[in-house]
Amino acid sequence: NAGSSVTVNHANIDCDFRVAGDGETHLLFVEAENDRISIGDSTDSPAALLEITNANDHGVPLVQLNNTDVDQIGMDINLSNTTAIGIDIDASNTTHAVMDIAANSLTSGTALNISTSATNDTAGSLVKIAQGGSRAGSAASIGLEIDFNTVANANARAFKIDSEQTTGVVAEFDANAITTGK
Repeated sequence: NAGSSVTVNHANIDCDFRVAGDGETHLLFVEAENDRISIGDSTDSPAALLEITNANDHGVPLVQLNNTDVDQIGMDINLSNTTAIGIDIDASNTTHAVMDIAANSLTSGTALNISTSATNDTAGSLVKIAQGGSRAGSAASIGLEIDFNTVANANARAFKIDSEQTTGVVAEFDANAITTGK
């Protein structure tokens, strides 16, 4: 029927909605009081508008997105926040990469594109890599590593700066703390 819909809690009363799974009591949980939803292993009040929690024994990824529409964006995030971080990753892993991008089918384009069209002089840094703590003093610690293994292409470059800047500094290296080394 055109215009058909199903409404749960049409009266907007403080009444939670919960769907249990085979091993999860709150596989889907809608908390009416705070207008929040949780999916997965969490049994308390959702910590965000949408909270997804994976139990440590499920053996599957927390979220998997499969997009087979070749001319559409796989994931589109539109952020209007101006005074808070847009995407925050707080990782506890100790032996693997926090983020891994594999773009093995590239024929043109880039695996990672970061751009801005900011025109003011106080726009800040486009990319900032900061490493601190006790690891920064380790002999094996590397702030930025470029591991470039393309040896068959004479035109390949491991690092390129393409600047159209007409005044100021194109590249600056501040190595005041180096007493030995390169």
